[in-house]
Amino acid sequence: MYIIAIDIGTTSCKGLLLGDMKEELKVLKVPYPTLSPQTNYKEQDPIVLYEAVVKCIRSIATDLDEGLVGISFSVAMHSLIAVDEQGLPLTNCIIWSDARSEEYANQLKNTDLGKSIYRHTGTPIHPMSPLCKIAWLRDHQAEVFEKTHQFLSIKSYLFYRFFGVFVEDYSLASATGLFDIESKTWFAPALEFAGITADRLPKPVSVEEIFLEMNPKVADACGIQKDLPVVIGASDGCLANLGMAALETGATVITIGTSAAIRQISKTIIANEEQQLFNYLLTDDNYVNGGASNNGAVLLEWVANLLKTPQADLYEQIEQLDSQCKTSEGLFFLPYLLGERAPIWDANASGAFIGLRTSHTPAHLLRATLEGILFNLLQIQKAMEIDGANTQRIYVSGGFTQSKFWVQLLADIFACEVVLPKSGEASAHGAAILGLHALGYLDRFEDYPFFKTGKKVIQPNLEANKIYQKYFDIYGQLYEELKTSLDKIAILR
Repeated sequence: MYIIAIDIGTTSCKGLLLGDMKEELKVLKVPYPTLSPQTNYKEQDPIVLYEAVVKCIRSIATDLDEGLVGISFSVAMHSLIAVDEQGLPLTNCIIWSDARSEEYANQLKNTDLGKSIYRHTGTPIHPMSPLCKIAWLRDHQAEVFEKTHQFLSIKSYLFYRFFGVFVEDYSLASATGLFDIESKTWFAPALEFAGITADRLPKPVSVEEIFLEMNPKVADACGIQKDLPVVIGASDGCLANLGMAALETGATVITIGTSAAIRQISKTIIANEEQQLFNYLLTDDNYVNGGASNNGAVLLEWVANLLKTPQADLYEQIEQLDSQCKTSEGLFFLPYLLGERAPIWDANASGAFIGLRTSHTPAHLLRATLEGILFNLLQIQKAMEIDGANTQRIYVSGGFTQSKFWVQLLADIFACEVVLPKSGEASAHGAAILGLHALGYLDRFEDYPFFKTGKKVIQPNLEANKIYQKYFDIYGQLYEELKTSLDKIAILR
């Protein structure tokens, strides 16, 4: 028995072929570019994304004689594509990191309407959200806005191409800023702010909704039977928690890929009045609470260029940091090179090295960068704890897990046991688990056999944590002390 899990991320489409629920048989990655036609614009070509998905499925399905039971999807959040009545794109796919609607988010956030939208939708008011992006399109691309029949995510666009229906799963819908996560309907006050009605958005459906009768031409291009069951799946962040077996109370997942996030699965919504945290749906009765940062391992590309270090050699240098500098020796890094979502939700924020002296070397800058990314995630964790969450064990995923030093650094800074799973493809595994459950091959998520093998546990160095706690106490004050200056600097850019 086989299932294919497709994970559509920020930089690539990943495909995972899983056999008998316990063995990865094939992992494939198809990369695609991000386009920046103007400052603050981040887009991708929806046709290129569609072709990457088709290529992934075809390449994985090739040579499978029989036993393929279905396909399930994991997709990145906050994307927006405007399409006409024929489902043809009128815009590129505007992705999560696009900041063109910053002015709209700033004006809405602290109003009574903004607070109500946050309470009902669970999505912090920010330029990432389709809520703000649609409002921007209404005012800046009026002709496109008027021609738009449906405002879609990349998943709902793909499912229209595959099955000819406009649908969106509850999980991705819950990340739009337009969807009431308790009633599971489009939220009228948010629709009014965006200037649309519910009929211009896809039909919300369960994350375990099964689709059959794929467009024959698409099925042929994918190399599969047109009646193969396809489970719509959920969002990549929520599925990462499921894919890492982080199901018990106090289980926290930290993912550091291009961006970064910290999340927990809960039966309840976290009511965070400061709008620091998100509440997204994983399944009909499971929420994923937490916060996401714009600034993850993407900063390593920047620091590699800054230090004139080939990126291929960067992780090797990271592993040598302890021999070059035991601490960052009073150097701090605010990691807001791409603005920031949680915990500060400030698109104007910018990065800064603070405490630089002539004694600091490139190794200190690199170490401070890694620490800054983790301190930012620790701030999100502290906000979660204030609102009722607790962390007893951390599961990690993303590209940063290839660095033993960085994973140990996380354990030391958080003073918590860290679990390194057998596979780094957490979101894809989450999609597979959800798909197998929907298709009736798995009674409970906890019974997934892959959960039971190959985990490595890293213990924190509590003596090192005493030092990092002193650094974190200072780090927590830096943004507030610099915010006025950062706002003035943003005007100069």
